[in-house]
Amino acid sequence: MNILLFLPYYARWHYTRALNDMLSNYKHFLVFVFSFFSIGALFNTLFAPWKRLGETYSGGFDLENLLGSFIVNTLMRILGFCIRFLVIILGFIVMLIVAILGVCVLCIWVLLPALLPFVFVLSITKLLAL
Repeated sequence: MNILLFLPYYARWHYTRALNDMLSNYKHFLVFVFSFFSIGALFNTLFAPWKRLGETYSGGFDLENLLGSFIVNTLMRILGFCIRFLVIILGFIVMLIVAILGVCVLCIWVLLPALLPFVFVLSITKLLAL
């Protein structure tokens, strides 16, 4: 096939179907990171005890058992909050990195056909300089 006949088809594919596929992949990467870190589930259980650990109160009025159960349960909730909060922050940081890299890749993809003739001319000039 003649290269001059191929170029319009390639340009149309590059800026329509391929660009739509890349945008779809970009969206799926962001959804994957959100799901991988379970950010929605962690927000729903933010104040739950860590690993469901805690003391059960046996009943009656025993101040020592009551305070012991309260302190252990409070510490487990604080630990659960801290760990879940750190994982949520880490998930958002990774999502931000993926978003920035995705925008960079999309910009490179859009500019790639314009770079091809530039690189070709540059390589010819370097070869002629030898």
